[in-house]
Amino acid sequence: MENEDATMYGDDYAYWIGLNDISSEGYYQWSDDSAFYYAKWGSSEPHDDEQQEDCVAITRSYFTEWRDLPCQLKSSYICESYN
Repeated sequence: MENEDATMYGDDYAYWIGLNDISSEGYYQWSDDSAFYYAKWGSSEPHDDEQQEDCVAITRSYFTEWRDLPCQLKSSYICESYN
């Protein structure tokens, strides 16, 4: 799924993509421990506002770019499907 496709599947503000820096600030890793080679951060992201933004999402307003947001934000998520 491409970033821009995500907004076709719901009305949430943000969609979690499974990337975070919970274990080590500034060191991002995927929730399935796969290698992290690609990033499409939005302007001034990641900025980790007061060290409270450890999870990464795409949002409706910036759906082609990634943002770091508080992990406590309740939202939908995007899963990868293996064939």
